Amino acid sequence: MCIRDRYMSIAAERCVPIGDVSFEDACMFYVNPLTALGFLLEAKNRNSKGIVHTAAASSLGQMLVKLCIKHNLELINICLLYTSPSPRDRTRSRMPSSACKKKKKKK
Repeated sequence: MCIRDRYMSIAAERCVPIGDVSFEDACMFYVNPLTALGFLLEAKNRNSKGIVHTAAASSLGQMLVKLCIKHNLELINICLLYTSPSPRDRTRSRMPSSACKKKKKKK
């Protein structure tokens, strides 16, 4: 990735000071509300009765709960566990030990 792809210049009046907040948390102030609004507008534009969302426990999922109640949309909020590889996946199995044992072949 080129450096210019990672940084950009904008006018100071368009900036919001974040104070003593991590960059990750500060990003959620902007990205998640716009994503939730995008879900809502897309559902309304398609005359949908509801939204299916697969990150129920996330900040976005919690925002969608409130928006869907306010705008009378059904929400199916699914919480998927272990959907992405974690560094610990390389060191140990999450399977029960009984599932990892090799079974003897019958002759």
